[in-house]
Amino acid sequence: MSALSFQRPELLLLFLPLVWLAWRTRREQHPMTTALRLLLAAVVALAAAGLYLHAGTGGRHVVFVVDRSASMPAGSEEQAIEMIQLTLDSRRPEDEVHVITFGEEAIIDRGITRASRGFQSFDAAVSPDGSNLSAALESALSLIPRGARGSIVLLSDGEADAEREVDGAVLAAAGRGVRIDVRDVGRIRVGDTSIERVELPSEVFTGEPFLITAWIQSATREARTVRLLRGEDLLESRTVELPPGRSRIRFRTGLTEAGIGTYRVELAPGADTVDRVPENDRALAATRALGARPVLVLNHDGATDPLTLALRGAGIPAVAISVDEAPRQLVTLENFRAVVLENVSAARLGLDRTELLRTWTLDHGGGLLMTGGEASFGSGGYFRSPLDDLLPVSMEQRQEHRKLAVALSITLDRSGSMAAPAEGGTKMDLANRGTVEALRLLSPSDSVSIIAVDSAAHVIQSQTELTEPDKVEAKVLGILSRGGGIFTATALKASARELQSASQVTKHVILFADASDAEEQAETPPVIALLRDMGATVSVIGLGSDTDPHAEFLRACARSGGGEAYFTASASELPRLFAMDTQAIARSTFVTDPVAVESRRDLLGLADMPELRFPQLGGYNLTYLRDGASPGAVTTDEYKAPVVAFHARGLGRVAAFTGQIGGAYGSALPNWEGFSPFFVTMVRWLSGVEAPVGVFASVERQGRRAVLSVEFDPDAARGDLGEALTASVTDSSGTHRVTLERVSPTRFEASHPLRSGEVAVTTVGLESGSGDMVALTMPPTILPYSPEYERSPDPRAGERLLRRAAARSGGVMKVGTAEILRGPRGARAWKLLTAELMLAALVLWLLEIAGRRLDVWGQIPWPKRSVKRASTRRSETEPAIPRTEPAPAAPTTPTAPTAPSSAAPKPAAGLASTLDAARRSSRDRLDRD
Repeated sequence: MSALSFQRPELLLLFLPLVWLAWRTRREQHPMTTALRLLLAAVVALAAAGLYLHAGTGGRHVVFVVDRSASMPAGSEEQAIEMIQLTLDSRRPEDEVHVITFGEEAIIDRGITRASRGFQSFDAAVSPDGSNLSAALESALSLIPRGARGSIVLLSDGEADAEREVDGAVLAAAGRGVRIDVRDVGRIRVGDTSIERVELPSEVFTGEPFLITAWIQSATREARTVRLLRGEDLLESRTVELPPGRSRIRFRTGLTEAGIGTYRVELAPGADTVDRVPENDRALAATRALGARPVLVLNHDGATDPLTLALRGAGIPAVAISVDEAPRQLVTLENFRAVVLENVSAARLGLDRTELLRTWTLDHGGGLLMTGGEASFGSGGYFRSPLDDLLPVSMEQRQEHRKLAVALSITLDRSGSMAAPAEGGTKMDLANRGTVEALRLLSPSDSVSIIAVDSAAHVIQSQTELTEPDKVEAKVLGILSRGGGIFTATALKASARELQSASQVTKHVILFADASDAEEQAETPPVIALLRDMGATVSVIGLGSDTDPHAEFLRACARSGGGEAYFTASASELPRLFAMDTQAIARSTFVTDPVAVESRRDLLGLADMPELRFPQLGGYNLTYLRDGASPGAVTTDEYKAPVVAFHARGLGRVAAFTGQIGGAYGSALPNWEGFSPFFVTMVRWLSGVEAPVGVFASVERQGRRAVLSVEFDPDAARGDLGEALTASVTDSSGTHRVTLERVSPTRFEASHPLRSGEVAVTTVGLESGSGDMVALTMPPTILPYSPEYERSPDPRAGERLLRRAAARSGGVMKVGTAEILRGPRGARAWKLLTAELMLAALVLWLLEIAGRRLDVWGQIPWPKRSVKRASTRRSETEPAIPRTEPAPAAPTTPTAPTAPSSAAPKPAAGLASTLDAARRSSRDRLDRD
């Protein structure tokens, strides 16, 4: 029950003199002014007396803090879920139960509410490579209101990242009267044999032998097999006798190619021993081999082509591989100095690898060259891809350059899985937005049909020319998920029926489907054959991974349909994929007419070279020069389109050659006498410039962090180095910016956290003497394994931390379910109302002033009864003023004066006396004030 009380009730006596003062001056003020003053006095008195509201809270607050770090034993999560469920079953209706899970960070799990009666799993995903117990306890304490009764139930092994911070959080809980009950669920670590660390040089030269040293900690004397691997290749294996304590095992190896080498040392399981923590039997290490890195050429089939031969002939190492084998990790891409995309489509390259190329170029100083062809630039689906704005040319096709209209039919999966939430809406919403993006690339001469498919086909928009795009877009955005599966044959049959009535020559179908749930697979190939007979092509956009169960079927649909297959696990990428495929079909930008080429003076930006006479091109990709890019050569046709363009982006360099090298439209180009000099010069420009002389970079691992250091030779330092440098650090979580602060006149330092299992590639941007940005590559760093598996020098440290937390807060170790809700209930909470009352007093005061100074109350038409009473009061208090009659007119002739009569009235004297009295009263009031 709520109630009001006072902190200082004796101060309510202040109300009495305030009331007397307001009442004393009531005759001289308007009644509203008096009322406001009385109300203001009451509010001030209540605030001075400390009015507060207090209410009872009947239940207890219990916060479960669950450790989900990698060091926890198997089955610990199931044990925690069972304890939470039993607590929910036994709590009272007024009790509150909360759940916090933690690893590297602490997260409040939203899977439980006051009304919840069941808890089957954790909603929050946490990184297991850490134990941020202090943050978890602080979050738990914040969920228990001050003054409320509550407790924390901690399920952990006690192996926290920072014990001092944990002790502080425990003391804060004890100060609030919140106990911490503990359930110790740590694994037994006695008898564990582990690889403590692996040592090797941070940088070596190619061909130079070096040592890799593994330090192994053993609990007993035992024989174990130790293996050294580079990547997945076994380099050496030997059986060693490990004594109790620490042992050192050495390997000799070397790198024959420049780039990053990643090594792994493994301990094979022992024959007679049980390893309680097998996760620390594998440790990673990395180094960088310095030398000439090759150029990577990605083409259709991996064959050695004229460009690869020309580079090798000039002494530049070059490797040609199929685009399907392109690197998927930055640590592999770092082994190359430049990448050439030679007439390969964005669909074959894949979304992940296009994003990787973008990161490598912008943030790590890579060089990228794209050459032309029907599978390149806009025709290859790079419009709105991650590489789009990276290129020195834009790929949109302007309306005045369009030659042919297109008939497009889009079939959308609206099965039950499309109702899943994504990006603030559903997956269906994003697919609808992707369809709208495709429609906006069409023109009024194009036609479109939209079909939503579950177990049947539903024609949302029949095939029609896009003369009223807004109406079609409105229909598309209203498509909802209806359940069922995606019937591909049914969908394609509906598209075929719609395209039969289309008058456009170019016909295309976009099939959007779930890569894990595509049905009618046996019935689909004949329908695709029918579409091909109609002259239509089929592309597929698969929601999911290219390794999902039905991904290969969808790829086969695209191959037989003459289109492309795109896959993405992120629904937010769907709008861009729809736009990419539509641009490639509806706005084909490959010109098949032969054209002459004219070189420009900007070509000298690549290098000081003689004027080149380019041969005639059999075809080229129509593009437009971006602002800030340099045109090295242009076509001589009506478009004056760039053939050679280049610019610097971020720390890297990017170039475009829109003609095809070899093939049907570029067969004459390799025979051109300037072919090798031109492309060798371009690749050398793409490779960038070396870091300035006198700059030294190093990386040192300190626990879970990498410490970066860049030092300049004082004699070679150039001008003002600034107060900070910026490094780009890329690992499994993405690319992060790290600021290196100046710690001395010529030294900059910073640190960043490391993640297990992934090499951290770090590049620092420096300004060269010419003003260009130069990429300074740092040595690679890597954690040997998750820090949660590191062997502690004190196996009982975690247990002691948990016991200390329970003892200092009044909790218990090994708490049982029946004890979790023990303790008093019905705590009281209160709220002081002083701030609210003072705000009300301020408003009343301003209102009272405005009423007097602005005569607000006089302008309000009050009831007449009140006015009469006021007039009566005035008549009772004011002196009467005699009414005087007008004097008679004076005679025209003078007469003798007569003495005045004593009975005659004296009006002038009466009025004067009344005015004098009013003046005296006014002076008295002023003197009092």
